Amino acid sequence: MIKKIILLSSVLILFSTNTFSQIMVYNKNLKDSSDIICNILNTKVYQATSNKKEKILCNIVGNKIYKVNLNDEKNILFIIKNGKVYRGNSTSEYDIMYTIKDGVMYKKDTKEIIATKRGNIVYDKKSKLESDILFRFNADVNTEEFIAVWYVHLMKILKSQARYYRQY
Repeated sequence: MIKKIILLSSVLILFSTNTFSQIMVYNKNLKDSSDIICNILNTKVYQATSNKKEKILCNIVGNKIYKVNLNDEKNILFIIKNGKVYRGNSTSEYDIMYTIKDGVMYKKDTKEIIATKRGNIVYDKKSKLESDILFRFNADVNTEEFIAVWYVHLMKILKSQARYYRQY
């Protein structure tokens, strides 16, 4: 009887405990919820504070990042392998987009620094200045989560530029 109670208690604790934590990504201002760029929950990157299926921006499965919520080979955005970030589903040296080493992101397989991640803060190039912060995480992230948010960051920039050029 005691074994059944302990087993039942263990099962209830297991199901009542949230094993996944939500990671919030803020722009450099970090003032309030309006500064949230995206959030990561259960391997999915969502738009701003939403957790709705239609607001999924990309999906992280192992070392692969997929478009939206489509987990098939033709919808792979990036593959991360041995510190290299490859475009699409190829791991050819011609498809290297970034190299990441010790928190530093390099363009392709060169020494040109694109961004630096120090702790939970991502800076432009190799800067340490507050004014050069690109975005912040509220928790530690792995390489795949970092690259997924980098993709969201780039898409935000491209949409902003498109809106700007449509004005003229």
